[in-house]
Amino acid sequence: RYLVTSNDPRVSGMVYLAPTRDAGERLEQGMGKEAYQAIVKEAQAIADAGDNDIVIAEFDMAPPAPPGSSIVRPQTATSFLSHWGPNANTVHTKEMRKVKVPVLSIAGSEDPFVDEPFLKAFTRAAGGKAEYQYYDDGAPHSLVGWEDRTTADIIGWVGERVE
Repeated sequence: RYLVTSNDPRVSGMVYLAPTRDAGERLEQGMGKEAYQAIVKEAQAIADAGDNDIVIAEFDMAPPAPPGSSIVRPQTATSFLSHWGPNANTVHTKEMRKVKVPVLSIAGSEDPFVDEPFLKAFTRAAGGKAEYQYYDDGAPHSLVGWEDRTTADIIGWVGERVE
């Protein structure tokens, strides 16, 4: 998010660990279109009234998460809209188009938020040169247990770019 909003010339590359799906789209898939539109409408009405009451989004996570993986997210209306709304700043594939520096993305096969097709699409969305590493040997979203491999991949990738 920093790089997208700042365009900081000091940043010469970016490593993105376990990029998540576009949040609003993922929520709509999990809740269903009608329920999603209803909670967005509710949150917008609360925000437009100048209140900041709590809204609760309860939904099943979309694939690749296992069926029945539910999430309940109580949060303020403005927080909900900025993260989960249709115009949220968490539309990563849209935001990645603004990134012009080289990008390395890393994710694993046991990540309920990222599968390889999404990681490929996310990588293609980057505005500059981008590549990815997909650990198909059970790596979770946190990459816990894959720290050495992740570190080696990052160091190798950065080393290729250092003159």
